Amino acid sequence: MTINAIIADDHELVREALQVRLQRMDVQIVAEAINGQQVVDLAASVDFDLILMDISMPVINGVEATHQIKQANPTCKILVLSTHDSQDYIRAVAAAGADGYLLKSADFDEMQRAVQVVAMGGSYFAETIKEKLFGDRTFDDSKHQSLTLREREVLRMMDEGLRSKEIAHRLNISTRTVEAHRRNLKRKLN
Repeated sequence: MTINAIIADDHELVREALQVRLQRMDVQIVAEAINGQQVVDLAASVDFDLILMDISMPVINGVEATHQIKQANPTCKILVLSTHDSQDYIRAVAAAGADGYLLKSADFDEMQRAVQVVAMGGSYFAETIKEKLFGDRTFDDSKHQSLTLREREVLRMMDEGLRSKEIAHRLNISTRTVEAHRRNLKRKLN
């Protein structure tokens, strides 16, 4: 199955390199953006399955672009590709609603996994990113103590990259219930 993608990155060389790599993954580039405003506009006018979003872009950055796109269309899929691995950027992108975060230094296999998982409706955060996102939280801290057993199960499955539909099937609950658990997790852990 071909995945239709938008690439949002202000560096021409990066966009060209991504195209070469993505073509090997059966990903069709349907549009390119060189700044955050352009990708917001494209997301509203182009048919696509996935946006590959850089963070540091002119006009508006990738965090704000992600936020605006997700507000307009919460079901669209956004995978952040960045050189930034600071906890502040990672948390900002996650809070904006990104479905995944991958460092540009990722190898081909990991990038292919991330693209496929996110395009199919799951979430993918590279191991180093998950450590920065969740590493300072243990199940003994007050935030995790407030989680129900079901919320912990959903969180664990989210960390495995499972989509809401897959989580619902495994737990024998509705997809809407999984989405409610996701909202509760976001509220409790932020």
